[in-house]
Amino acid sequence: MANVTNWCVLHRLKPQMVNKIKLCSIFGETSNEVLMITEDDRCWAFGTNRYGCLGLDHNRETPEPQMVNELCHKQVMDIAYGYKHVLALTANGDLYSWGNNTFGQLGNGTNIECFHPTLTGKRIVRISCGANYSQVLTQSGEVFSWGRNNYGQIGNGTHANQMVPIKVPGFDGQKISNVSCGSAHSLALTESGQVYGWGNNAFGQLGIGNNLHRNEPVKVDLKSISIKDMVCGLYHSLLLSITGDIYAFGFNDCGQLGTGNTESVNVAVKVSSQHKFVEIGSEFWCNISTGVTQNGFCYVWGECLNEDTISTPRETPFKTIHDIFAVMSKRKITYKPMNFTKRRERNRVIESLSKSFNDPFNSDLCFKVENKVIYVQKWFVKICCQYFDRMFSTDTKWSESESNEIVIKDYSYSVYYAFLKYIYTDLVEISVDEAIDLLDLADCYLEDELKQKCVQLIKNNLTVNTFCDIYLAAIRYKLIDFDKYCVAFAYNNLFEICKTKSFKTMDNNLCKNLLISVAELA
Repeated sequence: MANVTNWCVLHRLKPQMVNKIKLCSIFGETSNEVLMITEDDRCWAFGTNRYGCLGLDHNRETPEPQMVNELCHKQVMDIAYGYKHVLALTANGDLYSWGNNTFGQLGNGTNIECFHPTLTGKRIVRISCGANYSQVLTQSGEVFSWGRNNYGQIGNGTHANQMVPIKVPGFDGQKISNVSCGSAHSLALTESGQVYGWGNNAFGQLGIGNNLHRNEPVKVDLKSISIKDMVCGLYHSLLLSITGDIYAFGFNDCGQLGTGNTESVNVAVKVSSQHKFVEIGSEFWCNISTGVTQNGFCYVWGECLNEDTISTPRETPFKTIHDIFAVMSKRKITYKPMNFTKRRERNRVIESLSKSFNDPFNSDLCFKVENKVIYVQKWFVKICCQYFDRMFSTDTKWSESESNEIVIKDYSYSVYYAFLKYIYTDLVEISVDEAIDLLDLADCYLEDELKQKCVQLIKNNLTVNTFCDIYLAAIRYKLIDFDKYCVAFAYNNLFEICKTKSFKTMDNNLCKNLLISVAELA
């Protein structure tokens, strides 16, 4: 969870209002415009409102929150903003736009400004804004763009501004899973992990090996690297591979590429870090880059407050990328809306319980694994785990144990320790080699959330050499989405996988299933 108190612009709100925020976006020239969705599904806005971007049907400054009637009770799930215009996406795929419209960036067929949200499109799943243009992804995997097109950022083969959404052609017939806009350049990610770019390429931000602007999508040469996420900065781009590495290209005057120098490049280069990442963040208003490692540590590089150049990823004390933007970015804006629905801050009672894990002086039960002891509180593990509750209620060896010691033989000490620590802290701390064993435990103990955390950890460390074991786990535990993810990886790395020792010893039926799936994807 992002720390709301880090955002100075939110300090003017009453605590009662802050506690009700479900979604929040902060933007604008002075980082002083705010759109909020509260838990009762109402939309509120306040700030400078110079270009009518608050959606309040005027462009006057609004120091106190006012309701945006058109977006109330619409289940707004995402908000994107340009220099002077805003998009909002609802849960059922409706798209609203408002603000300045000089270049047709609202997509309503005119270039007349509109100060209140108007319905622009339907069946949309993702939205993104550049400086003066808009881009969306539909449910069918197609990309549409509109607005300013001086660099070809609309991607339709022309340089004429577009006042209505127009489909971006190309992509070699592949479906798109994500889109992102820089100031005037665009990226699209295919379902198979490939990246296409178009628009402004003055600094190599398209990653296509030259500095020529392109008005149609061009495939980025990634040399068989499969990508799972990407994001555009002002004049640079970041890609996150399925193995947890970050690649970057484009303008690098502030070290925003994270390569250890300030030289711009027009091909993908690996960010200088030994860590594996699960999340990246940047924004087209900024020259800052961020990432979160698989262990939950947040890193920053690029142009930061009080330090113009950080050329290699630097660890921060913050919990989220939002906190980095709130404190370290020169422009205090949200790189994407802050979402407060997943989990509120852990209270002091929970923190105290987490500290009691493996404490022999405050425990009444221990698990003995490989002749090593792990101390817990019986009442707590029963409440938190259905498996423990059932075993203590039905298994006489557990319920009638006089020594308050339970011997575990099915799992290693490190795996069982990681599981018990997860119960107390909600954190998964285990090596990738043992993550599959922890996944097996989570499946046996009916811990679905832990299963998902294990899958994410394994995903972030999927390599050619580990592929066969991980693919077997995906099949064994019937992880359909993860299975598809593995197939996409194999599609891009099949020849290298076939050379590995584990592939040569793979079960014939499993091997056949894999090759059929790859062929179907191809």
